[in-house]
Order: sequence, then C-alpha cells, then structure tokens
Amino acid sequence: MFANGFLLMLVTAVPFPTALVAMYLRTPAASTACAVYAGLFVVISIAYGLLLVAAPRRPRAGCSCPTPDQRFACACATVTPVGTPLYTLAALSAPLAPWLTLAICTGLWIFWSCAPGRRKWWPSR
Repeated sequence: MFANGFLLMLVTAVPFPTALVAMYLRTPAASTACAVYAGLFVVISIAYGLLLVAAPRRPRAGCSCPTPDQRFACACATVTPVGTPLYTLAALSAPLAPWLTLAICTGLWIFWSCAPGRRKWWPSR
C-alpha cells in the first residue's frame, strides 16, 4: 500500500512540471523545465518498479502466466525496464537539447500505449 501511495503521490505532481514546460519551452529556461519534467518521470518509473516488486501476485521470472492478473504482471515486468533508462537519458539530455527530451518522453508515451503484449494480457469481456 505504501508503494502504491508513493506512486500515486508522484503521479499527482505531473501537472506542475508540465506547466513549467508549457511556460518556459521557448525561453532560455527550457532546459531546466525539461530536466524537471523528465526527472519526475525517472522517479515515477522507479516507484512503479517498486510497486511491481511489492505486488504480492507478481509471478517469478520464466513462469507461465495462467491468470489474467499474472499475465498483466508479466507484461508489466517486460516493459518496465525500458522506462527508467530512457527517462534518465531524457533528463540528462535536457541541458543540451530540450526538444530531444520531449521527443523521448513522447516516444515513451506511445510505447506505453502500444506496449508489446498489451492485448495478450487484457481481459476479454
């Protein structure tokens, strides 16, 4: 419950750096705004990984995933290691190229919405 609460607390903070980017993108402060924006997503991806570790139904590596809950956990464990390194790269590239930071974050949003195996674990109605 603490891992979930921590993740949700971080998610509620997303509008603040988003507003910073919107205000400062075309100014010299764009690199700082984009670094804060991507830095928050680094922390969110770490918190999400902590949540997956703390989740009681998370299957072991190499298991067959018979139930929908376990298939969901397997899919999350497969795509989660992608986020932290790429968000870190985005945060580190902010001083050099704020637009690259936003491109990496946008690419990850698209990746999360079309994650590999997404349809395999989604329960049918």
